[in-house]
Amino acid sequence: MHKSSLLACALLLHATAFAGEISFASKLLPGSTAATWRFEELTSPVDAPETYRNIDPAAEQIKAEGPVVIELANDASEYRFTIVNASGRSRFLRPVVELTTPFANANVWKGYLDPSEAQFDPGDKILSTWFPASAAISDGKAALLAINPMDLYSRLDVWRQIGDQGQVKLLLGFPVYLEDKADFTFSFVIAATDAPCGYRDAIQAMYDLFPNAFQPHPDASPDMVSSETGYLFWKSDPEPQPGSADLIRRAFQGQGSWEWCYKPFVRGGDWAITDQYSVGFRNYSPERIAEARERTRSRLAPAERSLVAPMWYLNVRWSEWTIIQDHFPEAAVAGAVKRRCWGQDTILGVYSWGGRYGQLFIDSLKQIPVDYPAVKGIGWDSCFAHQEIPAEHAGFAETNPKSFYNGKPMVLEAVGISNLLDVAHAQRTTSGVLGNAVNFKLTTPYMIGVRTEAGLYEGNPMQRPERFRRIEAMRMRLGSPKAVAWHKHAGPDYIKWVDWEDMTPEEAVDAYRQIADDNLFLSYYWGGIPAPHMPALGIENLAKALPELVSLVKQGYQPSPGVVAEDDILVARYGKGPGARLAVINPNFEVKKTALSLPPSAWDGRAPLLAAEGDTAAVTTVTADGATATFSLPARSVTILRVVALLDLPAAPLTSSGTRLALPGKAPFYRLEIATRDAQVIKADFFRHHPGATVRLKIAEASRRFKPGQDITASINTGDFPTDVQADNQRLAFVELHQYPRYDVTSLDPATLRALRLPELAVQQQLAIVIPKEAEPATRIEADRLADWFAFYTNLTQGAPNTPIVTDTRPAEASAAIVLAVAPGSLRETQAASVTVGIDNAITIALADADAAQPAVLAFLNAMDKAYPYYGVLPAKDGFEKIGLAGQTLTPAPVKTPLRPTMLEWLRKGGLIASPVK
Repeated sequence: MHKSSLLACALLLHATAFAGEISFASKLLPGSTAATWRFEELTSPVDAPETYRNIDPAAEQIKAEGPVVIELANDASEYRFTIVNASGRSRFLRPVVELTTPFANANVWKGYLDPSEAQFDPGDKILSTWFPASAAISDGKAALLAINPMDLYSRLDVWRQIGDQGQVKLLLGFPVYLEDKADFTFSFVIAATDAPCGYRDAIQAMYDLFPNAFQPHPDASPDMVSSETGYLFWKSDPEPQPGSADLIRRAFQGQGSWEWCYKPFVRGGDWAITDQYSVGFRNYSPERIAEARERTRSRLAPAERSLVAPMWYLNVRWSEWTIIQDHFPEAAVAGAVKRRCWGQDTILGVYSWGGRYGQLFIDSLKQIPVDYPAVKGIGWDSCFAHQEIPAEHAGFAETNPKSFYNGKPMVLEAVGISNLLDVAHAQRTTSGVLGNAVNFKLTTPYMIGVRTEAGLYEGNPMQRPERFRRIEAMRMRLGSPKAVAWHKHAGPDYIKWVDWEDMTPEEAVDAYRQIADDNLFLSYYWGGIPAPHMPALGIENLAKALPELVSLVKQGYQPSPGVVAEDDILVARYGKGPGARLAVINPNFEVKKTALSLPPSAWDGRAPLLAAEGDTAAVTTVTADGATATFSLPARSVTILRVVALLDLPAAPLTSSGTRLALPGKAPFYRLEIATRDAQVIKADFFRHHPGATVRLKIAEASRRFKPGQDITASINTGDFPTDVQADNQRLAFVELHQYPRYDVTSLDPATLRALRLPELAVQQQLAIVIPKEAEPATRIEADRLADWFAFYTNLTQGAPNTPIVTDTRPAEASAAIVLAVAPGSLRETQAASVTVGIDNAITIALADADAAQPAVLAFLNAMDKAYPYYGVLPAKDGFEKIGLAGQTLTPAPVKTPLRPTMLEWLRKGGLIASPVK
């Protein structure tokens, strides 16, 4: 427990200063931690370096109230203040909080501002990079000084000092331009946490303290927790390619995705769907406006069948110049002009909050879900969000809080954009709220990240590896479970740090394969997902990984890996507790035998028992002090480890060798081979894949079933284990976790499916899809989804789509049929659907009810994908044509010549991982 007490009697009153003190104590820290606050006023003239004087608010007619203490957790509190300017004039003020930590010689992490404070571009300020916390870290513990990430600020100052006794001090300043009678509320957070994984644990603490900030809006479309489709859904050509809906499903294995719907309007301003401002100010007649809107609705209609959440495109930074000059000149930002962008002669920079232009945004946000109910969210483009909006701008008055730089009042663009994101979240669609998909820039401040469901980065990590630090900081400001989509520019022409000119085609392909694999490794490491046109399609390793990356991100990327690994092994954790997964990345060019330390503080004081999802075994050694896992990693690979169970720390050591076994015709299961010399009873909690799944847990010879909703908790009594002479006379037994699939396709292995020759029969018009005569609309959508698979695959292999007919009666000429039928009587208790092959080549998808149709069909189609894989081909542009890869699929192969600098060397240059111990 911690206590945070306001020492009212310790308020320090001086002739020229006002200050207060907070005492914060936590069992996690070696001593008490003191925080003081004070109020300052700017004394320097305009455009001069800033200087301040301490002030007594009461003497200056500044009313100060607080702090109001909000207990966040056992080791964290928030302290909230409000000040009101009653002085009769505008003031340039700066409240400052100073946290004296109990650490000397600690590592100080300033929210990615360290080690270098060099600006990224001339517009950068602290909020362009800062994660909303700073931390002092020493001996596996951390003291944090942070802010509530939902709070809006136009400026923050972040710095550190060393006290007289050598203690590290963390400081936060809140510069505010406070007009007469205006008020300003600010708060700071003090927290303590275990930090065996360094600064990543400080970020994890913030994610845990503020889940409502860092998680997606609970009512936003779950399809946004994925990557973008990369224009596979929304094309400039209104006629989609044959089976394009299936390519989207195939890419993400039916887990959903979202699409940035460019140009449901003329780009230069036609985003406004009001009658006054519609179709690019072209003076369309009401009839033509209605026709244009209906065309847009028809293009949005296939989204459900494509498992896509459409995002309505809005640009908050730029607008076509005639719109601004002729209609909203007050919205323009001085000096912000781009020539020849997006096919238009000139566009002007704008600030989209406040004034008439901001109201147009708000009105349109309210109207979009009314006129276009298929839309699931807003695609916010150009969210650099770091420009300073001066007092002369029309949006300044309506933006709060205000701040200043060098004596000049201003507001931060991000504050206004955050307000727009909140307006979007307040709008209801047919399925929830409008979500926010943001073109997330390296300069996009934290306040936008926490209001975002999906991030889009207009590039990829290996395009500019010197920006790794900024990319990681950007990703951490986003939150979880959220994904950042790597949007584009992964072709050789965009990888300009590599000297391609003197390479032979073979050398270039070898180098590019390494870059593609490094993008894959960093996707696992940072919780990012390549877009199909990055490209991911056309690169076998990336295309294969897309579904797993989506699954991991949906489980929830955790900033702290929860493990301590060797300096050349990268680890990312997804999920918490039983069922969590560890992505263990070996970017080296040789096989690595490695060990991971799993400190109990990262696992609720317990020990994870691990199993590898692939062919290898993970051996976990557990003692009263924690766990260590050892296993072998292939060169240039990602190994997924599953936390099969969390175990109470044992009194005596034990080992667990964990594997995932997949036997023909059976659902995969996990086996833990547990060995120990001592008889002891240990509590363990296991996981289930699907909340509706029935689970069977077998410990030695005892077997028990757990119905849906039951916690899978057991006591492992090693005293019941037989001794095994081949295990050095240890007590040894198997613990097996069997999960019965709700949507069961275990009988359909690739060989069985290929033997049915369904694509060939579709080409010969001998395949039918049979549904009930009175089938519900949802069932008909699933029948169309089945047909899409054949349209796509036969178009791919034959050059023309061959789509099976959908009928309620199997035609006599059909030598095979896929039958969708509600048949609960044919299912086991554990099943909501099953797919079986019967007589006369009838593939029956038996459903418990109509609601099971979509997941059952998706399970069947995913099985078909394994039998008939497709990884895409690379485009004949972007430099692929220069190295002989145009129209080809890049397949895996061993590295011939390592490309330098390596990805690990780039990460070390960015200060993100430690240098190897010499």
